[in-house]
Amino acid sequence: MALLPVSGRNPVLFWLLCALAADCLQRKLSGKLEQRIGQHGLERQTRLRGDAATLVGEGAVQGLAQGDGLRVGAFDLEVVWPARFADEGGNADSLCLLARAGADGDGAPDWTALFAGDAEHEQLAALEGQGLVGRVDVLKVGHHGSKNALTPELAAALSPRIALVSVGAGNRYGHPADKTLRELADAGAQVWRTDEAGDVSCKSTAQGIAVAALR
Repeated sequence: MALLPVSGRNPVLFWLLCALAADCLQRKLSGKLEQRIGQHGLERQTRLRGDAATLVGEGAVQGLAQGDGLRVGAFDLEVVWPARFADEGGNADSLCLLARAGADGDGAPDWTALFAGDAEHEQLAALEGQGLVGRVDVLKVGHHGSKNALTPELAAALSPRIALVSVGAGNRYGHPADKTLRELADAGAQVWRTDEAGDVSCKSTAQGIAVAALR
């Protein structure tokens, strides 16, 4: 069984994986790289890595880069973004993971999921254009479903059956944007929002993907 939980709060796994990428940044740091990401971005990544080390221990934090993979339960996770830090640790540098779930043990993935973090349509379009992502079964919508999360063309290219929007109720940013919700609906996605449904989980069954919500 493959279980994919999404919460309105940032899941521990997400932060740990972000910290893995931050560790990779720290290990490869040079004067030239520091100039490229900026001091502010470096401080943010260093602080994030420190938080993860406090949580799991210094020796348990490892570096990741684009193209790296890891196994978590029934999931094979591939780092598809970023190729480098270019936004001082901002949304455009958000860690994106492509997950493949093999639930029946035959060695072939039964469904795929894209965790877009806070990445927006420009980053996802670059991934799609490079052939790193395509149609997915589940999309964790980027940047809490902001107006810049998708375009109609990108939503159609990803064509998720299920779209998960992690967002706090009554947030001051107005997430998720009506525009993004329309784009997902037009692409045929079933949209689940944590501000309305609470924590949401997706589980593999013989009939496909079963979605359950807290409320």
